[in-house]
Amino acid sequence: MAKEKGLHIPIVYNTNSCERPGDLEKLKGLIDIYLPDYKYSIDMLGEKYSKVKNYSAVATQNILEMIRQQPQNIFENDIMQKGVIVRHLILPNNIQNTLDALQTIRGFDPNIIISLMTQYEPLYKAKEIPEINRNITQQEYDQAFEMLLNLDFENGWCQPIEENASKNLIPDFTKTKPFNQ
Repeated sequence: MAKEKGLHIPIVYNTNSCERPGDLEKLKGLIDIYLPDYKYSIDMLGEKYSKVKNYSAVATQNILEMIRQQPQNIFENDIMQKGVIVRHLILPNNIQNTLDALQTIRGFDPNIIISLMTQYEPLYKAKEIPEINRNITQQEYDQAFEMLLNLDFENGWCQPIEENASKNLIPDFTKTKPFNQ
């Protein structure tokens, strides 16, 4: 309705890529920029950390549908107007997942835009899982970045790994007004 009434800014759909069959078809023509995550190339990790079965197959099918709907990345004045950006968050102690995920993402489309994220911060129940109860290491970052380069991604970016960077992105919910600086 907003587009019919003159809305002229890109509509972004931010997703974990776990849509049910048919859901994305309902969005066809409404979404300008798809921003899907590709979290797990190893399904066991999807089940363990996110309680999602067959994550890789479901996410792959959904991301390919997003690319089908928005096959070209279109920019005006360096601002994206249409397209798909696939994000992957490096998880601690799971570098093989990241290496496999990058290969999968690279296979989606030769012009795929990737956002390799490093800001993992163990929150909530993740603090109870020993292997992911820490930030990523420089070595994990280096391995992921090397794979990114080896796969010849041409479009996208990789967040730098910075000590305490993720803490700057998380509001302090112990405060009365956690979003105020």
